[in-house]
Amino acid sequence: HTKPTTVRDNGTARPPAEQENLKNVSSVKQDPPNTGKGEPAATAPATATNGSSGGADEKPFKSSYYYAHNQLKKSGGYKDGLKAEDYQMNAPKLLSKGGNAKNPKDLASAGKETESSGGALKKKIPKLNSISINRFLWDDDGGEEGIAKIYIDTLPDGKKWADTSITKQDVAAKFVHRWNDGLIIQIRSINTDTDTFDRYHLYASTLHGDAIDIKIIVKAKKLIVKLTKKRLYAHEAWAKDNLKVWPSLFGPPRKRPDGTDPINEDLFLLQEEGR
Repeated sequence: HTKPTTVRDNGTARPPAEQENLKNVSSVKQDPPNTGKGEPAATAPATATNGSSGGADEKPFKSSYYYAHNQLKKSGGYKDGLKAEDYQMNAPKLLSKGGNAKNPKDLASAGKETESSGGALKKKIPKLNSISINRFLWDDDGGEEGIAKIYIDTLPDGKKWADTSITKQDVAAKFVHRWNDGLIIQIRSINTDTDTFDRYHLYASTLHGDAIDIKIIVKAKKLIVKLTKKRLYAHEAWAKDNLKVWPSLFGPPRKRPDGTDPINEDLFLLQEEGR
């Protein structure tokens, strides 16, 4: 094969000496990023070609911008120590939370949110370590007043109500869920050994019927919670049945797609916040 003596470009003849300096773009070897400091493009050494190995500071594309912060071995790729996998597409990166720096392993789980079945994102509610109340008295005489009562005189740990210093400010109750057809009662009692509150709750995911009001009465030896039943319109088929005796506080359980957690929702904190 005979090597041509000249090369024409746009009709202009080039001498063989200039031809020797021409390189095919496909022959340029793109080495992986090196770990040297960035250099100005004017002083960066030439890129290695096939059959040659560049120096330790050799950089493809001769770009000082490309290598301005990239020192892979020293800092993991960037001066702040973050790696490429620490970044998220189309989202800011959480570097600290509550004033505390997060390392990359913690970043994935920090500030996690949970998705309810309805599709809405909700932050995880911290557990209150509340104990369920399974022993109570239920009283409903089916009277026209439509009042049913819950009596609690003993707490789950065997502590008698009379032996506590619980006041009305230590008892909270509200209807819960989308249709207000559930009930949560929360009780707190100061633990003098730890100077913290012991917490208890009575939760009915579904009430036996419709109720419209809650009244809390704290006695020396017991707690009384009065529920006022809803007086339905006469044309509604179940109007009279709702005022009749409820055999139990609890109704048939229902699926709750709203993602709420009444047991761990701090009612006392909500009261302080005026909610």
